[in-house]
Amino acid sequence: MKYTVSLICNLSEHEINKYINTDAFEVTPIHRAANECSAQSSLYGVNYPIFRNKYTVDLALSQLEWCKNIPNVVLGSPALRNDNNPQAVDYFFRRYKKLYSNTLAIEPLHPSYGTTFCNTLDEAQALAKKYDIKINLDLGSCAIEHEDISKLDVSYINHVHVSGAHLSSKIDIKYCVECLRHLKAHGYDKYVSLETLDFYRDIDDYLTIIREST
Repeated sequence: MKYTVSLICNLSEHEINKYINTDAFEVTPIHRAANECSAQSSLYGVNYPIFRNKYTVDLALSQLEWCKNIPNVVLGSPALRNDNNPQAVDYFFRRYKKLYSNTLAIEPLHPSYGTTFCNTLDEAQALAKKYDIKINLDLGSCAIEHEDISKLDVSYINHVHVSGAHLSSKIDIKYCVECLRHLKAHGYDKYVSLETLDFYRDIDDYLTIIREST
């Protein structure tokens, strides 16, 4: 597996590399380099539920133009995924495939993140199968209820997040280690993103996870 750090922590790549060797960095609205491995905040600036109707879907799709050349585009943005119209959801995923050639990954997020859309791994896998998209696996979200990732077909996973803010205990850290070991054992060799708003707070936990999962 390869490791990347999300630049939402507002540190320079040079400063991050003093503490951890990364294979890449994850692009954010603050750092929109086209050659980064993943676009996390892909709908930055959108302030309306994207699945309300066809009009809101088209507006959201136009906002994704900036990251059309980034290999992995994450549909996270929990609050924007509420107010769900099934027809609008269907239109969004089918239309994205026609407009853009890169990979769209749905991120299943626990309801505590503020969304009612795609809260579980089962729901994410069903969407991935239906629309030929991928899954952005957020282990910080999964750790809240210690979801069983063995139910996932690893071939659907295109990117993994480890969210430092949600690792509230050593049990959560152990859970992340076990998940990463499982993914590696089943052939996952893509990026694991260390997602943090406070790099110095989270770095020791991240180094532990990397050391114990490799």
